[in-house]
Amino acid sequence: SPSLLSNPLRLTPFPLCKQTFVSQPGAAISNLNDLTTGLLHYIYPSSKSSAVVRFVEIFEADIFTSLVQEFSNHFNQYNRIEKRHNHKSKEPILGKKHLETLANTAKFLLIFIGKTYQFSGSFSIDPLWTDLGDKVAWTKREGFSNEYFYCLSRIATTPALQTQYFGYFDRYYQSNDYYLWGYGRILMWYFDFSEMGQNQASQSIDYRNHFRKIVQYLDEQSTKTNWQNKQNGFLALIYLLTFRMIDTDFCQPHTPERQMAEQMLSRYEGTDVRFKQIDTPKSLNQLFQELLEGNASETDVDALIHGS
Repeated sequence: SPSLLSNPLRLTPFPLCKQTFVSQPGAAISNLNDLTTGLLHYIYPSSKSSAVVRFVEIFEADIFTSLVQEFSNHFNQYNRIEKRHNHKSKEPILGKKHLETLANTAKFLLIFIGKTYQFSGSFSIDPLWTDLGDKVAWTKREGFSNEYFYCLSRIATTPALQTQYFGYFDRYYQSNDYYLWGYGRILMWYFDFSEMGQNQASQSIDYRNHFRKIVQYLDEQSTKTNWQNKQNGFLALIYLLTFRMIDTDFCQPHTPERQMAEQMLSRYEGTDVRFKQIDTPKSLNQLFQELLEGNASETDVDALIHGS
């Protein structure tokens, strides 16, 4: 059957330079919020075609560094405010509107940083990964943890960052709706199956264990109505099947993970988990089943590659 290989992102550049974005230390949050809000219009094209995806093209390190630093500053400021609230400090507390602006600007910064995709590999992004648990809790509380996981997965261009992202699997694959979105995209966009053997791959990602856990998760989700969880789960499983390139025993008929997958799929009989970005009349659960059994067509594989 056809294999799902790492797919270079087909992107349309949006150059970002000092003339369009300059982050000055100590700049007013409201001004930064207005600026980022305005620039988002240019990053997201009016066309809804999945073939048109814009990324931020940054060539000046100080601009990228300032973006990352501003996000860290917003996170740290919010943390300080939270501590004052928790300790009932007598110091003045910022108003609700200011806190919302703080969170909104941080959200837009994450979008900008994430939209650099491979360009981020040339710059320091460590601050985005530090205190990850606290950042996830903050962004989830403020309603934009999706953008945080989108950002982390988009900039996980190196094996070290990919391993770091996969290392959070047990912590977030069930508790956060968006972790699996990034998990599957990293496998699709960046993970280099052709350059590593089975031992090296298993050191980077515990793919057999993860596969079984996602199957069990989807089994539990079969009677629930959160379709995004099911979409992300099936996409992650589809891309995990690519490990059969380097592990010929993975998901063979006699293996526990294959038997679990078949049992899970039986619970989705009569149910279509669809993903509109994929140009095929087939559901994700049907595509997964055909890939599992080795019956998927080249057309279906191509649709998966270009639709995710």
